[in-house]
Amino acid sequence: MKNFTKADGLGADVILRLLYDGKHNGIWISAGKGLFYMDLERGGEIRSFGLPVPVSSGIFDIKHGPRGRLMLIADTGIHLADKRNEARPKLAVNKITVDGKVHENPARLDIPSGARRLTSAKR
Repeated sequence: MKNFTKADGLGADVILRLLYDGKHNGIWISAGKGLFYMDLERGGEIRSFGLPVPVSSGIFDIKHGPRGRLMLIADTGIHLADKRNEARPKLAVNKITVDGKVHENPARLDIPSGARRLTSAKR
C-alpha cells in the first residue's frame, strides 16, 4: 500500500473529500484549501488545481456536475468548476541553466528532450 501526503503534492495531509472519476481513472481530492487530481493511470501522479472557487475553510464536498464539470461545495456556496486548470501561476524565470549552458532572461526556451539537468538561480 502507498501512502500519499503533502510531500507527494497534496495541499495538506488532511483530506476533506474524495471523488472517483471513472471516465479518466483518477481521484479528485479536496485537501487544505485546494483541489487536486490524482491520476491512477500514472502511478498516482498528483496535479494541483489551486483553488478554483473562493473559500475560507476549504472544499467540503465534490460531486460530478452537468456537462463534465465538478460541483464544489464550500462555505461560500455551491460552485461549478471545469475539470481543467485554466489558471496560470505567476512565475518569473530570470536565469536557467540547461546541462551547463546558461540562459539569461529567457522569453522562450525550448528544452531538448535529452536534457538531464535544469537549475535556476536562487534569490
